[in-house]
Amino acid sequence: MGNVLNIARKEFSDLVNNRYILVVLALYFFMVAYAVYDVHNGSPGSSPDESLFGLATSHYYMAIDFYGVLIGIVIGFMAVSSELRGNALNTLIVKPVYRDTIINGKFIGALGYLVCLFIMATMLYLSLLLVFFGASFGSIIPEFVMGTIPLFVASLAYVLIFFFLSMLLSIVTKGQSYALILSIFLFEIVDGNILSGIWVILDSLGLADYSNMCNLVAEATPFFINSELTSNILSHPTSIVSIFFPPDANLVKLVLYVVVMIIICYIAFLRSDIS
Repeated sequence: MGNVLNIARKEFSDLVNNRYILVVLALYFFMVAYAVYDVHNGSPGSSPDESLFGLATSHYYMAIDFYGVLIGIVIGFMAVSSELRGNALNTLIVKPVYRDTIINGKFIGALGYLVCLFIMATMLYLSLLLVFFGASFGSIIPEFVMGTIPLFVASLAYVLIFFFLSMLLSIVTKGQSYALILSIFLFEIVDGNILSGIWVILDSLGLADYSNMCNLVAEATPFFINSELTSNILSHPTSIVSIFFPPDANLVKLVLYVVVMIIICYIAFLRSDIS
């Protein structure tokens, strides 16, 4: 257990000090701030508290969830590629440390980093909302926090899927630059964008059977599952109990995706030739 925690601390420290990730983080926090600007521009004046709550929660989802996926992909990629460039993995493997200890430590370190990152993004989002709206937002902070907890958990599960996908491709792909490009490309496919486009084309050509099959595949993607889960959360924004007790079916599906990706990463790392 001590070796796992040591590797986790090293992973967390490496991610904090990685200059490439710092550049991506700067862009990410800019998008979080821009989401608050969108809330400010979009809030009507008839029922300020109620409309502000809806806008704030929906834009929080975009800031944490959608933009967070790109962070997850970069972190998953850098978790492996930076070690390969510095031959750190080779050094660890020749030492009396099991491979599962290495990957466990990297998982824990990266997970801790993502959680801290999302907490920082949430605090930035809250702070800017208070700056822009003052007492109007201050009066709905308890409801907003209750609504963002399920969104935070769902977004973290969603981002972890693509984090592990990016890590997996970095493990199995020799060319690390190809791994990052392929991760982003697969994000577009798994995210439902390309499948939705294919569905529209097939439907316009009158190929209903194929379009229905494509639609079924799209509904099984993390994007569709996460969209359904988020829609349910936003329709009951202050009801944490309805999401977690019993667990929402779509939340369970996202967690299963994460578990499957972890298992595949384990198998790939344990069987791969790290060089």
